[in-house]
Amino acid sequence: MATKKIDRRLLTAIGVIGAATLVWRLLTILLITSALEPAQRALVLDRLAPCLGLIGMTWVMGLVAIAATLRWLFRRYASAPARLVAQTRVLLEATHAAPMNHQGTKETKELAEVVYQLVCQRDQLRNVVSTQVALASQGVQQEKDRLAALMAELTQSVVACNLNGRIPLYSNRARLQFKAMSASPPLAGGAELVGMGRSIYAVFDRALVAHAPEVGLV
Repeated sequence: MATKKIDRRLLTAIGVIGAATLVWRLLTILLITSALEPAQRALVLDRLAPCLGLIGMTWVMGLVAIAATLRWLFRRYASAPARLVAQTRVLLEATHAAPMNHQGTKETKELAEVVYQLVCQRDQLRNVVSTQVALASQGVQQEKDRLAALMAELTQSVVACNLNGRIPLYSNRARLQFKAMSASPPLAGGAELVGMGRSIYAVFDRALVAHAPEVGLV
């Protein structure tokens, strides 16, 4: 079973308070005895000597009570922000938002609720964006399928290419013409000249393709 790590700040605070209370007791005894006559001082010290163990025990008991109080205060006020930061990081890395169940002050609990609501809104926006992207991709694919079907029905030789000269679509008549132009064996079927992703510049000169729009050929 893992033990919780004690905050060093808490240990430091307990040590400082323990030392301060011990010094305070010693100074109190010193000030009291310094105001007495030598005979009275000797009598007081003689009477206090048997009670030093009791005085030390009360100091330890008081220090334990102070430590318990400080531990509760540290956990509620000093450690709450650090726990909230850790919980927020876990929530941000999660696929879906889940309640944080933060234990801390009223302010940190309210802040945890605000963080949870923001992450929920983020998840909703992600879902909306994912749906829109899926619908857009579906629409693009449908348009692409329609265009491919149209190209397949064309009796003319048509080759479509983008601005970089890459071929995304071509008609069956174009494939047959490129097959006839191919110097490769019949197995290639002109695929080395025209095909999805192939460059149109493998067939036509780049300057000729660039000049085509100027003379109204495309």
